[in-house]
Amino acid sequence: MHFFITKTGTVNTTRTLSKILPLLLCAVVHTTDTPAQQPFSNSHSEAICGATSCETGFNSVGLNPAGASCSKAGLSASYNNRFFMKELSQKSAAAALPTATGTFTSTFNYYGFQLFNQIKASLGYAMKLTDNICAGATANYHSTHIDDTPDHLRTATGDIGLIAKPHKKLRIGFFIENITNSQYRTGDTIIPVRIQTGIQYILYGGHRIIIDIEKTNMDSEILVHGAVTSPLNDKISIMAGIHTLPLTIGAGTEFHLGKLLMTFAAKRTEYLGWITSATVGWCMGERESARKEQ
Repeated sequence: MHFFITKTGTVNTTRTLSKILPLLLCAVVHTTDTPAQQPFSNSHSEAICGATSCETGFNSVGLNPAGASCSKAGLSASYNNRFFMKELSQKSAAAALPTATGTFTSTFNYYGFQLFNQIKASLGYAMKLTDNICAGATANYHSTHIDDTPDHLRTATGDIGLIAKPHKKLRIGFFIENITNSQYRTGDTIIPVRIQTGIQYILYGGHRIIIDIEKTNMDSEILVHGAVTSPLNDKISIMAGIHTLPLTIGAGTEFHLGKLLMTFAAKRTEYLGWITSATVGWCMGERESARKEQ
């Protein structure tokens, strides 16, 4: 018996593998690193490894819905390069528009590639209830496309958040994602209910220590986030973070050059390696500074 491998057959096999391998890696990522539905992310949240329950100002748009209550008007775009594969890249955009009564926000998140992708678009509103308490809510549209399915999977979810400031140096944050526990009608993609809470303490000089805990309805374990942020001066800040399950370590640098905001981050996961991220934004006025809260 003789076997013949033609040039055309080799090319077709290569093309098939090039389509299948990213899908397989997507499956590995979803089972070892993040929930099936990818959350919104920017470089600031990547650098502090998701310790975001107490974040306020423009960087909090798309994270805890309450944090945007003190945001200036702004626009930003982010790109996450996951494990140096463009098929696993994540692209997002955020906007904030403050008014006399509160702040309106909008975000857009795209994850994946032609054969498998997820979209999350959100509209939110945050406001100060008192001088020391702010709250917010977000309505989200989700869409997932898988190449072998005839239609996009679509659904809507809602998020709520609360941030309190019992002391000038202490914040307590809390938010719930997908509070309605909405799911796609068909398919295996899951949108988890995620509850996260934490505290943030401001040290002398504006340095911050953040501790968060997170629980989803998909896992029995509790995820722990920890982070520190440190302003080097009025224009440059550095950040570092860590979280468990899987063990992940991250770091980043943030530049405030007038109205221009730039953040660069990198983190390494226990299983699959490096994720690099960059955010470029425009924000009216100076972002809220930790130095002013001493």
